[in-house]
Amino acid sequence: QIHPNVLKVFCTNKGLLINLDKMRVAVFNNNQAHMREKVHTQEFVLGEEKMAYTQTYSYLGVTFTWPQFS
Repeated sequence: QIHPNVLKVFCTNKGLLINLDKMRVAVFNNNQAHMREKVHTQEFVLGEEKMAYTQTYSYLGVTFTWPQFS
């Protein structure tokens, strides 16, 4: 939860708006047992707004999917 707070402070200081409709949280961790237990119960917020969770993220044509990369 530290990183979303840092992002919020930075954007507020620079006068930038964050579009939460386009933002998703993807958590990657090598400890699969921990991920199965915690990832769906952990909540990420930006200010007072809850951030949506996703298991798939595409960056520059590469798709990252928990627990595997494709």
